[in-house]
Amino acid sequence: MKIVINKCYGGFGLSEAVYLRLIELGVPVVTEYKGVESITVLDSGTDTGGHWCRYSLLGADDQVRADPRLVQAVEELHTRGVDVNSPYADLEVIEIPDGIDWEIYEHDGMEHIAECHRSWG
Repeated sequence: MKIVINKCYGGFGLSEAVYLRLIELGVPVVTEYKGVESITVLDSGTDTGGHWCRYSLLGADDQVRADPRLVQAVEELHTRGVDVNSPYADLEVIEIPDGIDWEIYEHDGMEHIAECHRSWG
């Protein structure tokens, strides 16, 4: 299984190019225009203007990072030399064994994947 994580201090964030590719792939994307969040999902025919529209993925849990379309978009664009990172991110696709119960751990924006286990206190 492949998962997209951030490998630098700062925080996970996608470039506009990745969001536009995700829209082409049919991934639900939320937009914010002039500070007002819209739950309207964009499609590939939407004109964003490029300079005023902020995007975010629907779904806040870690599993969104393993969406095959997100992995595809990041890998495709990175291979073509297109920037996939927001200003404070350094995204990397990590591969882990299938069937693992996993979660993303983060410290000051730098992330790693760990297998879930029980913990107390």
